[in-house]
Amino acid sequence: EADAAALREAGVAAVYTPKDWDLNRMMRDIVTLVGVRYGVDTAVGA
Repeated sequence: EADAAALREAGVAAVYTPKDWDLNRMMRDIVTLVGVRYGVDTAVGA
């Protein structure tokens, strides 16, 4: 956890550790981060 805190302080947007096993959630987070960075709406429409 200390490494994760140091990375966040350095500006890393998201830190994943072995306890973060939900790949779908991680991919959703990554898509959201990229969308925010580039001003793209990543909402999934019906």
